[in-house]
Amino acid sequence: LPNHCHSFSRNATINMADDENLRRVNVAQLLAATSAEDAAVQQLRSACQETGFFLVTGHSLPNELLDRIFAVSRRFFELPEEEKMKHTSSEKTGWRGFNPFGSGQNCSLASKRPEVKETFYCGEPPTAEEGIAAPPVEDFYQELRAYHTALLELSRSLLRGLSLALHLAPEHLEKIAFQKPVAKVLLARYPPTDEGDLSCGEHTDCGFLTLVCQDSSEAQGLQVKRPDGSWLSVKTDRYTPVANLGDLAQRWSNDTFRSSWHRVMNLSRQPRFSVVFFNNMDEAADVECLESCVTVERPKKYSKITCGAYVAMKMKEMRTQLQS
Repeated sequence: LPNHCHSFSRNATINMADDENLRRVNVAQLLAATSAEDAAVQQLRSACQETGFFLVTGHSLPNELLDRIFAVSRRFFELPEEEKMKHTSSEKTGWRGFNPFGSGQNCSLASKRPEVKETFYCGEPPTAEEGIAAPPVEDFYQELRAYHTALLELSRSLLRGLSLALHLAPEHLEKIAFQKPVAKVLLARYPPTDEGDLSCGEHTDCGFLTLVCQDSSEAQGLQVKRPDGSWLSVKTDRYTPVANLGDLAQRWSNDTFRSSWHRVMNLSRQPRFSVVFFNNMDEAADVECLESCVTVERPKKYSKITCGAYVAMKMKEMRTQLQS
């Protein structure tokens, strides 16, 4: 394989077939699959039924792209606080921009306890016309756009596998709900925390699909809640993204797939940097239980709602709870 393509992580512990890490799903094999019976599709389906989380291998994200996005992220977060605050998030910017420590939580709240993280949130492409200030560091928006484009393509590949896993035609999900998806990028920095302090509180993602890359294997921290209530500490590295399904995927699949509670607890001695990509479908797309997921034994559990209406409802809940 060329240098920029990894079927397996260079971190040997991630390649180990054990019960203490997420399942690994090979994107190259998904792209070659033609039915739900293919081994890669079955692996994906199992991961989505168990926790909705999996490690993404066999992708074509260039190492250099990931190196650059983390370099620009680190340069941004190392700016003086007063410089970062010039790019703060607000209603005027569509909530895009910088969020300092303790300023925000997640769209599915478990508690109001302050989180030990700082973030920068934006869509694509950020422009001055949208109320976004000049770039805080050199090549900032250029690298965000490049990352956004690459992760959008990766999510399309995963959509193909998810369609097959639900016994649908390979292009079905993209065709009906991902023509112009609402997709966002979040840069995050989690400093080391004390035992018991949460870098990011327990929550589910309110969208459809999330892809997370983290800076290194030294500062882990992502934990996923298993169905039995125990927590799985995820092991990954810079070149092995973690994918997870959100609430919209669980609704769409009529609970065939799972949107699991998760949190971040950075107990290492160094900061944890991550870059998060949210793919929340077309804003006007109808989220209704798919026919292939409804049976006599599994009747329809959710009423129809658009993606935009659902996400807006969850964001309103979040802001209401933060203000109460």
